[in-house]
Amino acid sequence: MRVLDQSFDIFVLRFGVRKRVYCDKLPLKETIFRLEGNEPILYLVWAEENGEPEMRQKISIFSPVDAVLAVGDLPLMWTAVIKRPQFSVGMEDCLQCNPVQPIEGTSLEDQTASLNLEDNN
Repeated sequence: MRVLDQSFDIFVLRFGVRKRVYCDKLPLKETIFRLEGNEPILYLVWAEENGEPEMRQKISIFSPVDAVLAVGDLPLMWTAVIKRPQFSVGMEDCLQCNPVQPIEGTSLEDQTASLNLEDNN
């Protein structure tokens, strides 16, 4: 099981299958990859959609996600994507899914640049 800068692995317990999810196949605004200690973390920033606020989802090894397996282009091939997390009341402190809240006086882009600078140190 791996978390990379533009993809991550999921394990579908029901079928006993490990699949890789590629971020470029998801409707994301951006991705942010960080190493926190020795643990790779991928933040998925989901754009505002159908009245749902912009969301940030933290992906680490064995993070629970809602996955969809679909038939691929070739016979016996499957592709995996994850569903956008659903925002609900009381979810504000959930580690897996937090609304993106810019720090007062800074933009999301400035915060992203700050995260990238921290990664390089």
